[in-house]
Amino acid sequence: MIFSSSCDSIKVATSTVRKLLTKTEINKGELSKVELQAKDDSVSYLFASDDISYRVEIDGAEILHEGVILTDIEVVWDTLKPFTDRSVTLTFELDDDSEVLIGDGINSDEPFISEGVISEGIDLSRDLTQLNKVVVPRLPFLNQLNIAKKLQRKTFSEATTHINVKMCNGVSYVQSFNFTGLFEGQIEGLVVSHPIHFLLDKPSLSRVIRTLSSTKENDITLYFEEDTIILTAKHLYVELPAISDHEMIEVYSSLPYQDLGKTVYKEVVNGKEWGKDLKSRRKESPERLTITTKGGLKYGFSDEGVSDAFSYPFKNALNLSASFKDDISVGIGTRSNGFPLIVEKNTEREKIIIAMTGFEENVAPVSERNQAA
Repeated sequence: MIFSSSCDSIKVATSTVRKLLTKTEINKGELSKVELQAKDDSVSYLFASDDISYRVEIDGAEILHEGVILTDIEVVWDTLKPFTDRSVTLTFELDDDSEVLIGDGINSDEPFISEGVISEGIDLSRDLTQLNKVVVPRLPFLNQLNIAKKLQRKTFSEATTHINVKMCNGVSYVQSFNFTGLFEGQIEGLVVSHPIHFLLDKPSLSRVIRTLSSTKENDITLYFEEDTIILTAKHLYVELPAISDHEMIEVYSSLPYQDLGKTVYKEVVNGKEWGKDLKSRRKESPERLTITTKGGLKYGFSDEGVSDAFSYPFKNALNLSASFKDDISVGIGTRSNGFPLIVEKNTEREKIIIAMTGFEENVAPVSERNQAA
């Protein structure tokens, strides 16, 4: 095996593979042993398992001699570190059955020991034209998945450990919930030829988030087939398990997402300042975030119930408020929903809404709540 490419392209591809894995997975070495394939006019890192399969192509690579080796991605990364000029061309050459030399034609070659030569190698090529697909803007989708992850909890309902993803009628929906809050994110203006609907458990969700974080492309293409989702971008292909559980989907269908945005009072505030105020009280760790609506939205912090105020768990509000930087709408939900705290953000294509349940006294008929309702 002999191939060459720019130092930058090789480091970008190698770094992308590392970003797909956790530090624990890299340290244990179970998922960090990848195939480096130089064949069929492209050079790529490939890996396949039940948990994740991927192909990361090295951009602009030229093959002088085809070959496939098994190697540890961390070993390759460490060997690349001495090459600091990312504009130079690097050559990879298999010197014998295991030693690979990396050189720039100027300095001494840097060797690393591979796990050996492989005769055939992994084949992840498949016909995607028959699968349902949708092109999603990467950063809004990533942001919504990160917020949804914060609500995942182990409860007596298995649905709270999964998030719900559906794409239909030109809109994508990301939903999650636990017994203290609900979340929904929407992205409009998508081309969805056929509805896509699946659930992600915590490991798969984390891998989707890492996949979206590993590339800088503006858009990501998502394909869906039964129990598999495929994410593709330039030089990146990732297969991950998805879940189609009718009982959990029914649970999500029964939740009051359509009424989630109804409020009896709301006001626009700066999300960064809102989050900053909450963070400033982190060390004190008050029990409650208290909100009154007389004379405009006013909020404070307390360890006990405050007369004529709505009360919400401080830690929940702090955790979820860290997701917002721009202007947001903060409001009080309806009496029928228990006067939840509603945090909402709307842009031209994106809508994010979080409902956080309050303390039991929020449903008591005191004067402030009667006035708000």
